[in-house]
Amino acid sequence: MTLPVLDANPANIEAKDLIGRPYLSPSSISTYLRCPLRFRFQYVERLEPDFTASSLVFGVGIHAAVEHHFRKLFADDRAATVEELVSVFEQALATEANQEIRFGRSETADTLRDLAARMLAAFVSSGYSKPQGALIGVEEGLAGTLIDGVPTIHGRADLIGLDATGVLRVTDVKTARNAWTENTIRESTLQQVIYAELLRPWAEALGADDVQAEWLVLRKTKTPAIDRHQLIIDDAQVRQVTNTIRQVWRAIRACNFYPVPSPMNCGGCPFRNACNEWEG
Repeated sequence: MTLPVLDANPANIEAKDLIGRPYLSPSSISTYLRCPLRFRFQYVERLEPDFTASSLVFGVGIHAAVEHHFRKLFADDRAATVEELVSVFEQALATEANQEIRFGRSETADTLRDLAARMLAAFVSSGYSKPQGALIGVEEGLAGTLIDGVPTIHGRADLIGLDATGVLRVTDVKTARNAWTENTIRESTLQQVIYAELLRPWAEALGADDVQAEWLVLRKTKTPAIDRHQLIIDDAQVRQVTNTIRQVWRAIRACNFYPVPSPMNCGGCPFRNACNEWEG
């Protein structure tokens, strides 16, 4: 189900001039919050990255396989085999072959394929591969104006379902090396709150009582584990996210771009060369 978005938001014109596209996305907002200078390199100057991290390529492949699984369920209510999902993962990796992939220590393409096979087998055998309730959308595009004076927000929800309690639930699929903590959940909340707000018109159209969010985390451990983390969204969270988006847009409009050096930001940043040459 897709509801049409008829939007003549004047801020979209300004966004098109500033960042080359007439909207913001949760990922672009999160990028600005992590490092405004990286936002400039990626969205304003649209520089080619120096490399692609293997973790990103791996996540893309796992995401493609899980998407295939849910699309198959959505289409004919039949689950894909593990072998089929591994094939989808390999195809996704093949599309990235023309990029310079930076592997971690002791990582190779073969070790990533082996890890992916074990993770996808764990996913298929888990209860999370067969969601309860009705599947409403897989990789569903969402868009809407959430805040006056701020561009339209565009996103793509991994999975949307309507459960037996009348809750419309948006699920985001992630891969992680370690178990998520409260801090991880807090750092990941912005996107899910945005998606939940964009789904309010869907909830009304479907007669749902509420919209909530969750993450399905496939862990890259020796014995892979699948975790589910739920987010109960309240008015305070919505206000905080709304105010954050408003302030980020204000800073982008002012061309307020600066580096935020830290081991977490800089270690795997694909714009290190441009950052080193940047003079302010």
